[in-house]
Amino acid sequence: MKGLKLTFNSSDFPKILIDETFFKIKSNFDFKNEKFNYSDVEKVSHHIFEKNGILKIKMKNGEEFSFETSSEPNDYFENALELIKAEIDPNYKMNTYVAPEHNNHPELHQIELDFNEFAMLNLNLPEISFNIPKGESLVIEIDLEFEVDNNGKPKNIKLSKHRNPIPRTSNNNKDLIKTDSEVFVKNAVKLIEGFKDWKPYTYNGKYVEKSFHKTIYFTYHSKYFIDNKSYILNPDLRASFDKESELYQRIIKCKYGCDGIINVCCIVDKNGKLIDINIISQSGKISSEMAISELKKLGQLKPALKDNNPVESQLDIMIYI
Repeated sequence: MKGLKLTFNSSDFPKILIDETFFKIKSNFDFKNEKFNYSDVEKVSHHIFEKNGILKIKMKNGEEFSFETSSEPNDYFENALELIKAEIDPNYKMNTYVAPEHNNHPELHQIELDFNEFAMLNLNLPEISFNIPKGESLVIEIDLEFEVDNNGKPKNIKLSKHRNPIPRTSNNNKDLIKTDSEVFVKNAVKLIEGFKDWKPYTYNGKYVEKSFHKTIYFTYHSKYFIDNKSYILNPDLRASFDKESELYQRIIKCKYGCDGIINVCCIVDKNGKLIDINIISQSGKISSEMAISELKKLGQLKPALKDNNPVESQLDIMIYI
């Protein structure tokens, strides 16, 4: 299990050092200057009492070692013990634990991109009334936190205690507008629940209980504040590109990475043509002209549908170039 190295060294807690390669290369673990071979250990247990904790290590030859530990709970220490128990007994079922880190970053990055695409096609926007300067769009944000269980199902979805202060792209010059409005929260939660490809945090394949923090962006095209009856804000089926094209995979799904990101909100007419593009924000070493040029190369979209009829609609798009 490479990458794991935990050290505890304080006056009220014992020191434990687990080498990052011990799971696969070394056959022992160290605790309080005692060395234990996994093949010689029968059981490890840890109990916390009112004034102190006791760590017991029982050897297969009957010998037992007892160490006093702190009575204060320590997630990192308990994690280490869970991992040690799993190494001693391959059939041991680890308890859910809060790990100090996870190492399935590439998988979660791909999930992030997939979720952005899902939001583009499925997020419902509440009808609102704002006095917005002519020609300006509006982005309203909801910050949520939730967990993903071992089966990939989101749970305990709620407003986050922590407000995300970072714009969707780094050089967004617009003010961040946050809301706790019930209708926005309801639609944001519905989006989280509707996405079926969540993956939990894991450390070398083992489940990690750790909260996800997600900002949901409700983007309104400038045309909405001029004449919100001229297009359908929430069609039954949103306008969509050909997802199988190589260009779509490159600039919408970020298949090969990117040098910059541009967020645009577009009006798509009933024939599937992009007719009005608001630049919401951008970052990186690309120009908006280049990004829009690449976007238009995707060609006609399948138009949005309302009651099975093509309608004019809007589409919030992240472009990766």
